[in-house]
Amino acid sequence: MLLGCDLSENNGVVNWYALAPAIQFVILRISNGIRWVDKQFENNLMGALAHNVPVGVYYERDSQGADWEIEAATAAGLRNFHARSAPIALGMEDPNLGDVAFAKLWAQIVADVCGAPPILYLDQSLLDTQDWAPLVQASCGLWLAQWDGVTSPPQNTGPWPFAAIKQYIPSGSLPGIAGAVDLDVFYGDVKQFALYG
Repeated sequence: MLLGCDLSENNGVVNWYALAPAIQFVILRISNGIRWVDKQFENNLMGALAHNVPVGVYYERDSQGADWEIEAATAAGLRNFHARSAPIALGMEDPNLGDVAFAKLWAQIVADVCGAPPILYLDQSLLDTQDWAPLVQASCGLWLAQWDGVTSPPQNTGPWPFAAIKQYIPSGSLPGIAGAVDLDVFYGDVKQFALYG
């Protein structure tokens, strides 16, 4: 089990000297759609790599409704350029911005470009209200937002046999970060984390 967090520009400038000893992995927002690369992504990436913190990246769906093919290619291209071999996740936080069909097509393109299927970020409500079996069949991992404050594995993972990652606190505290931060747990070791990339 690895304890970590996910970061975006919303967390401000991070003091990696303080943060790195407190975490075992980090997932960085690479982009919010095709029009908005996260302003702190490169700083966070350099900080994590300088301190040997395993890195994953995540992409949030474009709220302006860009074509899914363009979005998938953009996400995969950004990942390959900046953080080749990092696990990549698709944030499906807004049910109005995509469904299972969109996620499956997005995942297919990302898998082709990156060489590994992406992880899918879902909350419990979205997990329970759609049939995500096609994403399981496509070998996508599950990153589940279940804010119960504990690191134990979630019991309800829908069609997935288990969750790879759980976001267990949405407003935690870590050294080196001013303000609240999402806390996550990965159910495996560093080598298993790397296999998602």
